[in-house]
Amino acid sequence: MISSSSDDDILGIEPLELRFAIEPNKEISDEVELTNKTGNYVAFNINTRESQLQYCAEPNKGIVRPRSKRTVKIILLQAQEIATKESMPHADEFIVQSTKVAAADKEITEDMFNNEAGNKVVDEVSVMVVI
Repeated sequence: MISSSSDDDILGIEPLELRFAIEPNKEISDEVELTNKTGNYVAFNINTRESQLQYCAEPNKGIVRPRSKRTVKIILLQAQEIATKESMPHADEFIVQSTKVAAADKEITEDMFNNEAGNKVVDEVSVMVVI
């Protein structure tokens, strides 16, 4: 597994590579841990729109409090289709977006992760998925 994060990332993300083994009639999932080492509240958004496969992230967006961690469950939704179609390993990725926010009670919206909205910093980290 690939892990660690760059010092300039807003959130630390562990691991940076998920490995799914397809098993018949079983939910296929794994977890990523988001670590906020800063003194700021950080909003995150799991962006799977550009991915080849379909995933469900629980939660798909939220807040990580200062100097704390949050676990996100990633569920592969097409596991049974892949099992019947392919026996070869398959690779994909999704993006974890993060940005500093003023308070923990702020509603998380897609606009918060738009780099063009002012001069705020939006960090994007790719998480690889291997099946």
